[in-house]
Amino acid sequence: EGGERIEGMIEEGTVERWTAEGIRKVGEGKWKEAQELFLKVASSPPPSKPTFTKFTLEEFYTTYVLDVNVDWGFVGVVNASLCMLYSNDLPLSLNLLLDNIKKEPGRFLKHEAIFNLCTLYDLSEGEGKEKKEEIRRIAKEYGTEIGQGAFRI
Repeated sequence: EGGERIEGMIEEGTVERWTAEGIRKVGEGKWKEAQELFLKVASSPPPSKPTFTKFTLEEFYTTYVLDVNVDWGFVGVVNASLCMLYSNDLPLSLNLLLDNIKKEPGRFLKHEAIFNLCTLYDLSEGEGKEKKEEIRRIAKEYGTEIGQGAFRI
């Protein structure tokens, strides 16, 4: 109920709304429905300027202004990948992250994506350690600083 009320405060058809709905679906264990919403978010282009969003939450705040530069496409890819994993589709989850990292390394080589990708490698059969080393090498090539904890080698 609380999640639906907050969703009602966010304009329909926006990445913010799809993200809120996706989070609610995750909480309900509806992985496929959440995945579909996050894939919509994943199609968002990278941000070109800061996004200013105003949320009013009656019980807790009078007004809270969020001033951040959110890459909703990144948020969508990472969350859709997790939903795929929880829907027992490890290969699809792994490929979604890996394909986006290969396609746009400057955008997707971030701690959250690398941590999830390395977790997926740990769960899959094969050369997980070698694949993690390859991702670490690619991150270094792009000058991306990713903490050692993301790789767990």
